[in-house]
Amino acid sequence: MERWTEYCSKLYKDKDGISPMIAELEKIAPPPQEDPILRIEVVQAINKLKKRKSPGTDGIPGELIQAGGEVVIDHIHAICQEAWEEEKIPEEWIKSAIITIPKRRLKGM
Repeated sequence: MERWTEYCSKLYKDKDGISPMIAELEKIAPPPQEDPILRIEVVQAINKLKKRKSPGTDGIPGELIQAGGEVVIDHIHAICQEAWEEEKIPEEWIKSAIITIPKRRLKGM
């Protein structure tokens, strides 16, 4: 029933809002209320952070994020959810800094 409601909701989506047909279907089987970004995805991303790398523009190294445990995971998940719902990426997520380090020449070359 949930899958049928989801299918019909997309098929009969009304520009002005919910059509009467979709409203009736949702009374029978409400659409699932799932977060667009799953908490497990945040956990997996944090676990994939490489060790001993320079921090980003925020100055927070990956090891510190990993050491933060459940509290940090919950906060990062909430921030990601908010960005998704507002359809606005925080400006800090777009910034990056690339620092070139000249290679030392070996003597005799």
